[in-house]
Amino acid sequence: MTQPVDPLHWKIKDLEALRKGVDVDTPLSREFLAAALLDSNTSVDLDQSAVVAKAHLDFQHDCVLCRGSLLGELSLQCQRCLAPAKVPVQASLNMTFVPAGGALPVRHDEGSFDPSDPDDVDYAHHDRETVDLRPVVREYLLLSLPITVLCQEECRGLCPSCGIDLNTSTCTCQQRVPLSPFSALAKLKI
Repeated sequence: MTQPVDPLHWKIKDLEALRKGVDVDTPLSREFLAAALLDSNTSVDLDQSAVVAKAHLDFQHDCVLCRGSLLGELSLQCQRCLAPAKVPVQASLNMTFVPAGGALPVRHDEGSFDPSDPDDVDYAHHDRETVDLRPVVREYLLLSLPITVLCQEECRGLCPSCGIDLNTSTCTCQQRVPLSPFSALAKLKI
């Protein structure tokens, strides 16, 4: 068996030939990270970001079991002050790839899943020829991101008037109280 060109894309026959499975330990490429984060509404500094996919793939009963993790750090843009924010990536990869149109196997031995617990493991399909980990790794990467990316928990953001970074400086702008749509009602006399 030869090592695949893309370590996240394997031929089923190669995995079937390996009795003890195969370990995958690969850094995610700049291109992969850029494409994965394209729709995440945040800017990424690819030069300061590094994420590694580590997993063990095992072929059992027409299924490919994937157990591993994503580890690393992304340099994203803070959503309040626009400064770089270091975001740790730590996500478990637990996926069982079943043949498209096939039934889920029922097994209860060590290291397998319990079909009575649907939250035990996630499922995806393979085409009986290859198993592609890229969509799964992308999904787990996106799920590992926080909803709000901040450079620090207490980030004060930018002044809405002059744009100065309130974490490093104090502005001299007069803070305007936003006009309420109900402020005209205060003048009514009942």
